Amino acid sequence: MSPRGLFLVLLLVGAAAAALIWIKQASTVPIPVPSNQLETSLFPPTPQVTSDRAEVERLEQTVAHLEDQIKALTQENAQLLQKLGSIGMKNQPQPLPEKSAVPPKRAPDDYVALGLAIAKLRDLEPTPRPVVAASEEEARAAAQRWLQKLHGADFGKREGVALHALGLIPEAVDTLEPRALLLARQISGWYDEKSGTQLVIPPHNEPGGTQITTEPALAIAYGTLLSRFGDQLFGESFSTLTSDERQARLALLGGDAALIRFLYGITTPSAIDPKALPPDDPDHPLNQIPSPDFIRQRDLFSLTYGFEFAQTLHSANAWPGLTQAYARPPLTTAEIFDSERYLNETNTAVPASKVEALAMPDDLWDDRLGQFALFYYLKRYMEPEAAHEAASLWRGDRLIVIKGESRASALWKIHAGSADGAKKLHNAVHTAILNHYGLPESTQLPHNGERSLQISVEGEMVTLVDAESQAAAQSLWQR
Repeated sequence: MSPRGLFLVLLLVGAAAAALIWIKQASTVPIPVPSNQLETSLFPPTPQVTSDRAEVERLEQTVAHLEDQIKALTQENAQLLQKLGSIGMKNQPQPLPEKSAVPPKRAPDDYVALGLAIAKLRDLEPTPRPVVAASEEEARAAAQRWLQKLHGADFGKREGVALHALGLIPEAVDTLEPRALLLARQISGWYDEKSGTQLVIPPHNEPGGTQITTEPALAIAYGTLLSRFGDQLFGESFSTLTSDERQARLALLGGDAALIRFLYGITTPSAIDPKALPPDDPDHPLNQIPSPDFIRQRDLFSLTYGFEFAQTLHSANAWPGLTQAYARPPLTTAEIFDSERYLNETNTAVPASKVEALAMPDDLWDDRLGQFALFYYLKRYMEPEAAHEAASLWRGDRLIVIKGESRASALWKIHAGSADGAKKLHNAVHTAILNHYGLPESTQLPHNGERSLQISVEGEMVTLVDAESQAAAQSLWQR
């Protein structure tokens, strides 16, 4: 501040203080008669006042005037100091700005680069593949072509009739159609074998504005594995496998992809959207698909229990352990539930027990459903822990379905491994089938009503018949 400015500030402050003191005294002390001596004043000349009240008002106006001047001078002083400081700081080292927290890496928009990163993470040869953004409909169509290639055009309709006969789905539907949509939405894309192109459904907004969260990393991981190991898992013999064997192989592939997605998400936090809904949320996109619950749960099994299976193999022997599994894939979903059945001391697969039943040329379906189907059948009417315990007794099964007029009829034989285990499993299946048809616990089987039902246990075998008529039940019972 200049000397003149400092002097004015001090002078004005002193004058204001004196004026305030004088105001306080003016209410009790008579105003002295001014002398004729000429005095220098900072204030403008004022007329002589004739009352104490008028003098107080005049002095209050003067104080307000002084306060305005002090504010103006203080502001001027601050501006001068700021200018002086800026001139002096030009030649001084400037402080470094504070470093902000490093934001998490964003998932690369370049999906080809993402594919190379995932291949490197999975310890596979990083082969560039064309990757394009696609709509859900395009991914669904590619998945459906893949399913029809593996199973044939009429597979979905026949499977739907067979599953409906056993009561696993509420009505007979073409199972390939909902599966294709479920896989496309679940994986967030699909690998198109014919063109060698990876389709990825990017995050997007629906026409109504609803935000759809997808997982490009999972789609590319799944496609990378499918292009690398697809021939080993899904060759020409795939259609001859049982449903249990096919589901076990899909669980190996899906679990491997889920593990890659999980590990990639650890190193790249933004790869997993924190706002994403869990799969069991009713509003999750997977639960908005018009699909029978059994079909949905069967395909979700690949990423849930498959993930745990893949994680166990990875923990035992890192990525080479998972890669070797494609040359010796699991044979049953029981191995996916319990990886110790796969990682045994002899390092050989434990095959399912053979279940004898008389097959006929006109049978609609002859299959092994596996431990997962038994677990699902029971858990609808039991606590999950109790259903899992009963299903773990599974050692093999056989499902035969024959045609019917309105609904097909089913024979399901389940091998329990021991006589004691068969009795426990019989009780669980008996409870489930009565609850399924809303029958009281006291109902005696065989029972002929809406359906002709019969269940028995003999040695290590539990036999269930769910038939359209008593005649159909008797025919199947003799198998």
